[in-house]
Formats: sequence, structure tokens, C-alpha cells
Amino acid sequence: MVAALRHALGSAAEIHTSGYSLTPNFTYPKNGGQSVLSGYTASNTVEITTDDLANVGKVIDAATQAGANNVRELEFLLRDEAPVRAQALREAAQKGARQCRSHGRRFGAKSSAGALGGRRRATGDPAGDARNGG
Repeated sequence: MVAALRHALGSAAEIHTSGYSLTPNFTYPKNGGQSVLSGYTASNTVEITTDDLANVGKVIDAATQAGANNVRELEFLLRDEAPVRAQALREAAQKGARQCRSHGRRFGAKSSAGALGGRRRATGDPAGDARNGG
């Protein structure tokens, strides 16, 4: 299996066996009685990592032609997710701030900067502003 995948994908892909199992098979008599060991089923899990999405079909084809009868999972990941995650967090924070301002305007809130290091607080309750340093 691994040799067939290596031949199909070349050296650019990462291919390795990540697990295997051996399970006993039993035959059970129709009229009851003791089960009999009739053989074993061996299975292995192979993980393939490639940067070329066009190879996904090649991977499945090569694996099934080499005898694989189960493709369990396709997972698409980024090599470095930190920049994308940081961008998503920035955009979420900006969206949240816009929603806060919108809700504040809808309910007649005032916004003030103060003891929170320049961050803005909004409240419609002047007594609450006084309690919160505003």
C-alpha cells in the first residue's frame, strides 16, 4: 500500500503508517456450541500529507487499486494557521465592537473613556457610570 502511494505521489508527499490492528475472526455453529477461530483480519491506517490538492484523487485511486477498501477521513489543514487565526480574531473583535456601538446607540447609551486604559464603556445609567469610574 505505502509503496503504491509513494509511486503515485512521489517524494513530495509525506506517507506513513500510523496504526494497525489484528482482529480474530470466529465461526459460530448454527446449532450452538463453541465458536471456532477461523482466521484473522489485519488492517492498517496510512496517513498521507500533500500540499497539492489535485493529488487527493490520485491518493484514493492508488490506495484502492492497491487493496484499500475503506477511506475513513479526509482532513484539510493549513501548514501555519497562526496568521489566519490572528486575522479571524481581529475581525471578530472588530465586529463585536461595531455591534456594541450599534446596540449602545439603539438604547441611548453614552460612551466614555476612562480608567480602562482608553477602552470605551457604554451604559445608559448615569449612576452606573459613576460606580464604574465614568
